[in-house]
Amino acid sequence: MKTLILSLLALLVVSQGCDKQKSAPGGTTAVTIDRDRLLAQLRSDHDLYAKAWNEKDFTAISSMWAHDPDITMWDATVRERIQGWDGGNGVEAWYRRAFDSMNDIDFHIRDLMIKVTENGDCAIFTLYVENTFTDRQGNRKTVNPRVTVVKELRKGEWKIIHGDASYGVSEMVK
Repeated sequence: MKTLILSLLALLVVSQGCDKQKSAPGGTTAVTIDRDRLLAQLRSDHDLYAKAWNEKDFTAISSMWAHDPDITMWDATVRERIQGWDGGNGVEAWYRRAFDSMNDIDFHIRDLMIKVTENGDCAIFTLYVENTFTDRQGNRKTVNPRVTVVKELRKGEWKIIHGDASYGVSEMVK
């Protein structure tokens, strides 16, 4: 009787643990994700990114990016790929140059769409940015790039591993 009760208790514990995972095709284990909660978290994180731009908060921006040598960024204003966190052509240097060239930043995100991979460890963001700022010469400017961001879940934290800003041909030919 004691063995039966322990067996049933063990079965109950195992079944509760497996409730969060389902068997996927091929015998692998798929993770069940609360997509609504995850999307809300990712939207909130991206709002913090916009806030960091407005405040020129380099520390916050730095914490949002992976610091790998193979992260990448495309800037619509230059041809060369920005690669790695460190170095003169790295993501860190790009943000420092951008922040140093601007005053009075008013950075907004609109039409944010987020696609999360099925296993929930990668997310692709597409959005429009409206960034109005005063440059160091006192000129007021607005840029409106289309932006794509790729984030990867690493040890419970979402890190940016790629960013891309682009403009349509009609915007460039004006």
